[in-house]
Amino acid sequence: MKNKYKLTILLIILLTILSCRAKLISDYDRDTAYKIVEISKMVDLFYMNITERDSTERTYSEFAEEYKNIEVELRVLVMMNKMRTKNEESVKISEHILQNWLEFKVAHRQNDAYKNSFIDVDWSTIREQFYALAVVEAAKK
Repeated sequence: MKNKYKLTILLIILLTILSCRAKLISDYDRDTAYKIVEISKMVDLFYMNITERDSTERTYSEFAEEYKNIEVELRVLVMMNKMRTKNEESVKISEHILQNWLEFKVAHRQNDAYKNSFIDVDWSTIREQFYALAVVEAAKK
């Protein structure tokens, strides 16, 4: 009888321990995952449009509206990530994407041109950051 009692207590303790799990990261969020893909598509379209233009037609004013639209979407993404607890990695990545986007925008405005070599590097950089953000979000499933 004592063994049965001890075994029951042990099982209760074991089940209690196993049912408790520490959450180290935020839960997967479908809306955030969708937003990441949508903004990434906007950025890809931006760079596709800019590369189709002759380098003399790549003035900042031609793309100012697209820069603003994408910036707004990126700021919303940063806010969405900040609102979720235990989401520091996604916050960092989304903030880096926003920071890079703003740097690319400022450089384009200052130079009033966008050279192919810079387009390739900038586009590749931001595409890799979006991929990293998407992978981090998908890993939360």
